[in-house]
Amino acid sequence: MKKIRGSTLAKVLAILLFTAAALCLGVCVFAGVFLYEFDGYNGGTVDAVLDQFGKNTLRSAVGMIGNRLCYDPAMENEDGLDVILYDDFRFELAREGGETLIDQTEGEQVLWRGSCQLSYRAEYQETTETETLYHVSVTASNRDEVFWGYGNVEYVPLYINKPLVEYLGGRGEEEPAAEDFDAAASESPDAEGSGRTGSSAKKIPAGYQEPPREDLVYTYTLTGCLISPLTGWDLVALNLFNGLQPVRYALLWGALGSLLLCVLLFVFLMCAAGHRDGGDQVLPNFSDKLPSDLFAAVVGTGVCMSVFFGVQIMDESVGYRSPDLFFLSCGALLLVAGLLLAVWLCMSFATRLKLGTVIKNSVCWRLLVWAWRIARAVLGWCWRALRGLFRALGLFLRKIPLLGKAILFVGALLLVEFVVIMSTDYDLGVEVVLWFLERAALSLAFFYAILCLRRLQRGIREIASGNENYVVDTQYLRGDFKASAEDLNHIREGMVRAVNERMKSERFKTELITNVSHDIKTPLTSIINYVDLLSKEEPENEKMREYIEVLSRQSARLKKLIEDLIEASKASTGNLSVSLERCELGVLLDQTVGEYAEKLAAAGLELVVKKPETPVTVLADGRHTWRIFDNLMNNVCKYAQPGTRVYLSLEREGAGATVTFRNISRSQLNISGDELMERFVRGDSSRNTEGSGLGLSIARSLAQLQNSRLEIVVDGDLFKVVLRFDTVL
Repeated sequence: MKKIRGSTLAKVLAILLFTAAALCLGVCVFAGVFLYEFDGYNGGTVDAVLDQFGKNTLRSAVGMIGNRLCYDPAMENEDGLDVILYDDFRFELAREGGETLIDQTEGEQVLWRGSCQLSYRAEYQETTETETLYHVSVTASNRDEVFWGYGNVEYVPLYINKPLVEYLGGRGEEEPAAEDFDAAASESPDAEGSGRTGSSAKKIPAGYQEPPREDLVYTYTLTGCLISPLTGWDLVALNLFNGLQPVRYALLWGALGSLLLCVLLFVFLMCAAGHRDGGDQVLPNFSDKLPSDLFAAVVGTGVCMSVFFGVQIMDESVGYRSPDLFFLSCGALLLVAGLLLAVWLCMSFATRLKLGTVIKNSVCWRLLVWAWRIARAVLGWCWRALRGLFRALGLFLRKIPLLGKAILFVGALLLVEFVVIMSTDYDLGVEVVLWFLERAALSLAFFYAILCLRRLQRGIREIASGNENYVVDTQYLRGDFKASAEDLNHIREGMVRAVNERMKSERFKTELITNVSHDIKTPLTSIINYVDLLSKEEPENEKMREYIEVLSRQSARLKKLIEDLIEASKASTGNLSVSLERCELGVLLDQTVGEYAEKLAAAGLELVVKKPETPVTVLADGRHTWRIFDNLMNNVCKYAQPGTRVYLSLEREGAGATVTFRNISRSQLNISGDELMERFVRGDSSRNTEGSGLGLSIARSLAQLQNSRLEIVVDGDLFKVVLRFDTVL
């Protein structure tokens, strides 16, 4: 297939076959249309063909006779009355009433006869001081069929239309001379035969009388005959009809086959265009390298001219009474040349499409590219100039304070209004329209300013509320609004930076405390061990035993303080591992009662527990939650007033649960609940108890790690701690 596609011989043969198939298609289509016009596909006969020939020829005769009647309605001028239009056609013209004006029939064998009526009508239009005007028309009809209409022919004065005047009865003995029509008007009011008065009246030539002022209508009968033998195109058409009617259906199949062959050959030529020597590569020839638009214009013009002149020549040859083979051959050759030019044009464009050069290889494209480059350069220069101008104007406006900008804006607005008022020359309508346009622009600017202020207000409110992640969007802000928004964002960034620095410092302090605590814990462990060894000896001096007991007690207290300090630092920095599991708070309350029953009794305190009958389940770390309860109960045992009650209650509140610790403080509480949760802060200002001041701080940090909340409420001597958890099903 590749070899055939690239073969020059195959392309030439395909072009020749395509031309032959196209000619065959044209012939079949022409023959089919010819038969269809004469009803050849629906039982058409020779009589129908003769009737069509006769009617067509009768139309020609009607045209000639009707034109003659307009100039010579009496048909008295015998010049040309015996003209035979065609060798096989004769006609007869008779006036209404039976008078025959023309008779060409001589007894030949008549193949077809037909007639029509000619109606001559001279409509009276107008009579002026110098002339009488008529509107003359001739129409032909045969029952409901109109063969020919001469149209509206407008004639000038009937005085100079000698044949018509004679026919109407105004004939004189002498013919008027030419100078009679140009003679000056008679000054006499009773000019001979004029029937008019006044200096502008014109004499009627001698021997003429004025036509009647009425419409004149006359009727003629025109009879046409086709005689034997037929000649010219009539004979050719009749023989063609007789020869084509038996093969009328074969013509349809021939047209269909020719069309299919044309399509297949055209597709092959389009696929083979540009290929050579059986290769896949597309190679352009000389014509394919020419500019696409110029090539299409030249070749397309050649195609159109060939088809136009070919059709015109063939139409002219058909218009002759006898066939002209020379003109028919010339027309056919021109049509074939146009077809070959069209194939050449299509193959060239197929090659250009494969190469992708249809648009790029054109003069218009090159001109557009050249114009675009120039326009882009000019637009770029203008854009740079305008951008530089706007930048300079922007720098100038930035240096002006906001009040100055407002004054400048108001001044410019007043100046524009003054110029508009002066230029409109106090035209109220124009000034009202411009006033509305100005107010619309100012309203848009005002609403834009309001939207910008709302965005700035929202940013200020968010930053003031402590939202460190909020950023004011500056996408649609301009001028001072954008600068203010950027300043707000810088303030937020500064606040975030300061908070991060503070958190970093706090983290460093906590890590320092943790590291120092670990360093202290190692020698403290050695001290505790040696004190334990000394306590196992039997000292001789009693004072030494007391000293050893003091060392043991204080070293244990110091160990507890260091452990609390390490735990507080880990809890505050989030270094403790948390395992959230389903935990029932009622069980923890029962465990707390069991663990601290003896300590509370020793401290003279009575514990009152209140909890619901149904289990209350929360998502928490049981070990850390127990440490919270342990710290709070230790504080109760240390700081509660002896002889009072301690209330421990568990309640369900909607989707949450609260655990409340209440007791009466032994010492007067002069600080708030938030201050009590700070590190190293204790309720007794004398600091005479064994507490480290870290219990509540540790409890709060552990609660935060479990997504719960710890609150302290101080009301006089009433000390209340509230723990809030989220329940789970």
